Amino acid sequence: MIGLFDLKGKIVTGDALHCNRRMVERIVEKGRDYCIALKGNQESLLSDARACLLAAE
Repeated sequence: MIGLFDLKGKIVTGDALHCNRRMVERIVEKGRDYCIALKGNQESLLSDARACLLAAE
């Protein structure tokens, strides 16, 4: 579905339902930015996200 929209100049947002590798890969393939919610019950994903944020500081 994400491939149907022209996302030029847009930031894609989504809730935890959209927090998956396939969705993010499609957004990045189109050269776009994203902001996706991450729930605390996804422990390994949350840990990876925290590590990326710390590395970016």
